[in-house]
Amino acid sequence: MIAKEDAIEVLCLLTTWRVKFMKMGDLSGNEVMVLRAIINRREQGEPDFTMSMLSETIDATKSAVSQLIGKLEEKGFVERYMAKGDRRVVCVKMTDGGKSSYGTFRKGLDGMFNQYVQMMGEDDTETLIRLIKKSDEVFSKLVEEKK
Repeated sequence: MIAKEDAIEVLCLLTTWRVKFMKMGDLSGNEVMVLRAIINRREQGEPDFTMSMLSETIDATKSAVSQLIGKLEEKGFVERYMAKGDRRVVCVKMTDGGKSSYGTFRKGLDGMFNQYVQMMGEDDTETLIRLIKKSDEVFSKLVEEKK
């Protein structure tokens, strides 16, 4: 039987991994998440995010998103602008600097992941990915049932 302490240890390990991966460059984990969401939206041919839509997408409060966007603006990675149809609506788009910084982050992450796969082996890495995906599905289901 798996002890409660094992579950806590797994969660701590996953958090540690996230922190280690996100310390690659000048972006925080939350900033990477925002930039990735913006890139995904663009790749899908969708218009720029409104602040409200971005808040829903990354599951953060509007205040937290506003602070994140402020930090990314200071770094020159995103720009805010008023929607043409409704000047009360604020939209966000990525700048060339943001694309470049995210691209640099991704290259570093990809290189590190390639080394990770070499050290872990392809079979173990594939098993780990499959288990993490399955775990995410289970946790998502449990969270949804708690609502």
